[in-house]
Amino acid sequence: MELHDHPTPLSPDNAKSPESPEPPRSRREELPPAELHDPVVEAFKKDIDRTLLIENLRRSVAERLANFQSFMDGIGEMRGAGLPRDLREKLFGKS
Repeated sequence: MELHDHPTPLSPDNAKSPESPEPPRSRREELPPAELHDPVVEAFKKDIDRTLLIENLRRSVAERLANFQSFMDGIGEMRGAGLPRDLREKLFGKS
C-alpha cells in the first residue's frame, strides 16, 4: 500500500485475512490487574504522607489553585533572594 492509497473498508471476506491489522486495544486492556503489586511503587509508598494527599483532595479546585499560586509566589521570592537588591527590585518590585 502506498501513502496515497486509501484503505479498503473491511468486508466479511477480508476481515479475517492474515494481512488485516489487529483491532485497536483499549487502554484498560493494557493495564495490569489491580491486585498485582509493583515492588517499585510499594517502595515509594512508605515515604508518602497520604494524609496530606487526602487533605488536599478535600479542598475545592479554587482552594487548590490558590494554594499552588501561593507556593509559586514563594518560589519566585526564593529565586530573587540571591540577586543584588537593585535587580531584585527591578524584577519583583519593592518589598
